[in-house]
Amino acid sequence: VSFENDGAPMNEDTLVNKLLAIGESGKGFVGTVGGFGKAKLLLLFCHKSYTVRTGTLEINGCGGDYTITRDLPYFHGTKTTVLVEGDYKNKFESKTRDFCECMQWGGTVTFNGEILECSLSKGKPRRQLSFGTVYTNKSFSNRLVVRANGIPMFYHYTSMDRCVVVELTGSSVDVLTSNRDGLLYTHRSTLDNFIAELT
Repeated sequence: VSFENDGAPMNEDTLVNKLLAIGESGKGFVGTVGGFGKAKLLLLFCHKSYTVRTGTLEINGCGGDYTITRDLPYFHGTKTTVLVEGDYKNKFESKTRDFCECMQWGGTVTFNGEILECSLSKGKPRRQLSFGTVYTNKSFSNRLVVRANGIPMFYHYTSMDRCVVVELTGSSVDVLTSNRDGLLYTHRSTLDNFIAELT
């Protein structure tokens, strides 16, 4: 699996002391959920091998062991390639498409040469809750999408025959579970009750 972006490359300090250091992120997650380095464990370290190419650097690794190659021809952006054991191609493709379908983002996602649509509109505003605004639209049936700045945090089935979009506000540490895959109980209960009311 290869991921590539055309943003500013990482320098060696960022690669070694942020990306490849357990428990570090360098993103300044003050008042937010995350920042413990779980994503890099799941995306890089637990697979057969990985390569990160950025700027004039390349990292080749397996788990926490890696080598750095310096002074390569300049590469604008970052390309990460991960060798995953087993055949997950169809599941990965399906989940990537689902994720992009639930996103409202101004950038471009190209997947296997195809530009994926990332423009799920919020829809009609229904209610302002203490942790976000609830919208509905007819893009999907029975789908709840919880987003932060248009990026899906999670999505799942709901009993309503429409798509329910929740755009979060405030600090994610006050709203989301530690893995960012659910709302804290009091918020989940409030949202479930409102969706039942709408349904």
